[in-house]
Amino acid sequence: MPAALVALAIAVLLAQQPARFEVASIRPRLDRAERELVTGTRIEPGRIRLESASLADCIALAYEISADRIVGPDWLASARFDIAATLPSGALRSQVPAMVQTLLAERFGLRVHRETRELPGYQLTANATQLKVDATAPDAAPADQSITQTLNGSGAGIFVSLPRGASYTLDPKRFEFRKMTMAMVADALSLFVGRPVIDATGLAGHFDIALEPSPNMRILTVRYGASMGVPIPPEPLQVANDISGGAVATSLRRAGLVLTSRRVPLEVLVVDAIEKSPTEN
Repeated sequence: MPAALVALAIAVLLAQQPARFEVASIRPRLDRAERELVTGTRIEPGRIRLESASLADCIALAYEISADRIVGPDWLASARFDIAATLPSGALRSQVPAMVQTLLAERFGLRVHRETRELPGYQLTANATQLKVDATAPDAAPADQSITQTLNGSGAGIFVSLPRGASYTLDPKRFEFRKMTMAMVADALSLFVGRPVIDATGLAGHFDIALEPSPNMRILTVRYGASMGVPIPPEPLQVANDISGGAVATSLRRAGLVLTSRRVPLEVLVVDAIEKSPTEN
């Protein structure tokens, strides 16, 4: 066989191999006090670290889906791990989820499938006569680049994925969304109302939204490229139990945005098999 064909065959075989880390260490986070730390992901040149990450967090990162859309055993959210992995030379940021998928399959025996289910949630709609949002332009997205050569600092956390320049802040003094689509706003709201929120506003584009805050809000700021995880309120805010008078719903209503409780069709990730403990490092 000509050398060129041999090289091509090898390249095809390599392309078919699942993306994987060069080496990965997985250690249980056993100290209960430490387990209460905020979960986060840190990307450094050639390395990625998941700190105090539950298996639900890891699966969410691997399959790019919100953790509340993962269907599996309850202990997925309680058992926590510190994971440190070395990336292959020239690895791209976009390849990290696939590498985490391979890691979970090989070390925890994870098997999953996707399906659509109707779940209790909220629908976000817009009241055109009272709408108070400002259209804005998103920042230019950078090209996906080699982690081993160019990336430093850390990502914005496992739970939230924001484009360049986007951010939101929720605290007693500020309740703001910047350079976010309504779908992103809905995803962010899901963290606070305790249920999935779907965007049904029909509003296209990116927006800046400033709302009247509530004293019930815990301080939370999430920005693109911020060195932090995503703290969750100790319990869903009032909106989860009282949609008409809840803190979040009231603030949104003043800006012409309405949350309505309903069952919503959502794609979920069903865990078919997983082990509680990983194979040895």
